[in-house]
Amino acid sequence: MVFLFAGALLLALWVLTRAWHEPILDRHEFRQLQTALSAYWIREDGFRLAYPTPLFGPPWSAPMEFPFYQACVAALSGFFHLPLEQTGRAVGIAFFLATLPALYRLLGLFGVASSHRLIVVTTVVLTPVYLFYTRTFMIESTALCLAAWFLVCYLNALRRPGWRWATLAALLGSLAALVKVTTFVVFCLPAAGCAICEFWSQRRGAAVSTVRFLFRAALPAVAIVAVTEWWINYGDVIKQSNPFSAFLASGRLSWWNFGTWRERFDPAFWAAIWEHLTSGVLSVPVMMVSFFCLWLVDRRYRRTALLAAAASLSGPLLFARLYFVHDYYFYATAAFLTGAAGLVLAGVMDSPHLPRTGRIAMAAFLLGAQLLGFNHSYGDYYRRLLPRPPEFAALVQATVPPDDVVLILGWDWNALLPYYAQRRAIMVPLGHEEDTAGLDQIAARLPPRHIAAVVWKGPGSPPAPFARWCTEHLKLAGLPMADSPEGSLYLPAAAVPSAEHKLAGTSFSSVHLNFGPFPGAFAAKMHEETFRSETFTGLARPAPFKGRSLFGIGTSATAIIAHAPSELYFAAPPGTHRLQAGFAMDPQAYGREDQTDGVEVEIYAQEPDGLRRRLYDRLLRPATEPGDRGPQKVELTGLNLPDGILIFRVSPGSADNANYDWFYWTSIDVE
Repeated sequence: MVFLFAGALLLALWVLTRAWHEPILDRHEFRQLQTALSAYWIREDGFRLAYPTPLFGPPWSAPMEFPFYQACVAALSGFFHLPLEQTGRAVGIAFFLATLPALYRLLGLFGVASSHRLIVVTTVVLTPVYLFYTRTFMIESTALCLAAWFLVCYLNALRRPGWRWATLAALLGSLAALVKVTTFVVFCLPAAGCAICEFWSQRRGAAVSTVRFLFRAALPAVAIVAVTEWWINYGDVIKQSNPFSAFLASGRLSWWNFGTWRERFDPAFWAAIWEHLTSGVLSVPVMMVSFFCLWLVDRRYRRTALLAAAASLSGPLLFARLYFVHDYYFYATAAFLTGAAGLVLAGVMDSPHLPRTGRIAMAAFLLGAQLLGFNHSYGDYYRRLLPRPPEFAALVQATVPPDDVVLILGWDWNALLPYYAQRRAIMVPLGHEEDTAGLDQIAARLPPRHIAAVVWKGPGSPPAPFARWCTEHLKLAGLPMADSPEGSLYLPAAAVPSAEHKLAGTSFSSVHLNFGPFPGAFAAKMHEETFRSETFTGLARPAPFKGRSLFGIGTSATAIIAHAPSELYFAAPPGTHRLQAGFAMDPQAYGREDQTDGVEVEIYAQEPDGLRRRLYDRLLRPATEPGDRGPQKVELTGLNLPDGILIFRVSPGSADNANYDWFYWTSIDVE
């Protein structure tokens, strides 16, 4: 059994350390990022009870769980100068490993022979939900470890005289409840059952002994309840001091934690629970075989296995909504169900009804099926190409000074941008998009820090009340400095030149900068030239006054030849309201073995502050799209543009390949 356990443990460690340097964007990244954000700022600012989660503005804290895990990660990362995310994974694995001796001790306290305890622990080690979520940046293994050791100490306190074990149970139980109360409550049920059984077995003792037993049993419970109540009240006061974090107060989240009675009787609820169980805890074959073998094992193993399986249902029954939505909540209860399967396996190893080869085959089947279950459920996250941290966060980091704040609307309270940008944020939660009074209250507390940028993600323009507030208080430029799938970045007009200087020579594949030179690999190679107006007679009205290109800009009797990459600059007449242009790609650029991969045609209006408003964007891919062949036309009306510059840009295709990007303008008319 020792060799079986050692092999399973080594295999588990191998799995847990795969994709070690991948970002924490694999599964439930919302929760991982929030935990990592707190750990990062604890490392930067130091530990305090009102630990930093800078998502909503001052007081920069919204305490949920007690940050024991985050403080451990921050301390180790800071002291040894280790990367934060890898330290978080290592700490999670360490707490899981520390849980295994507690499970071994618990099995001993429940009368399982030492030769069989390792079988049960081996089964637990190979649980899919443990093989995946142990390595995430989450508090699950920390809470499980503390709760398991609490149960060990509590059972010892019930069975042994003295107060040492009761005191340890009170300390560990309080810490477990502070770290994650939903995990701790699951362990409270077997603790209460054991207390009742022990009291029943000792009821005939002396009155003094009975009173002492009751005190030992009640002391941890009273201490844990008192500490937990204090922490909840403490966190609620802080969260309610900020209008944007008040929705996280415990009273407002009770519906989310517990769900409704109707949900518990809904077949869809149990279908989801079954899916979580069979994909993350025990596969269907293992469940079926374990149930069949349950009747072949000794009665004491059968009874203990059934009680453990019943305990595993306490989580979904108590916290219905949480277990319905989040599979990682089964981290708290999985040990009970896989432990039950392990007990059945341990009983099978002693069963006289099966030959030795049959018992070995049964063990190989159960453990192998668990590994296959992991491969089918979570294994794909180790094989797929995970998302990279967004370039947009790097842009925010580059343009917002370290001590300043970014105001974010459209991300709810997802910590993705604040974490990777390493900047404090004021995130406007859903439902508060027009709460300008809340913004006033938060902004009044900001000095000496101030809002240095605004991020808006959503269709169209920001809500009118939000936009007016930003215009009045932040003096934002009229156009976003950059656009990306993550949102648009707005800066105060006075900060735009400085940002342009900081980003000189920088290019992003997924971020479009609305100022500066041509983006991409060709920017440094392009050259600028000025034009005489008569060169473009009959081709452009007004004539461009300058251009930038890689191959030069020329003219023929019928076209302005401007192969990609190229830009034409026009002085827009005052009150420009209409523009019209014709363009095409040379037929010789496609329909051949070496052909163009297409070009992007864009038209911009450049404001006096240097920011550019995109007026038109069209991808031309004539090699694959017949409709993109031959003459094309664009006409824009009702523009009402202020004095400024119009820029007609032609960029290489998505691969940034300028080969055979032979492009020309047939006419340009601006009025």
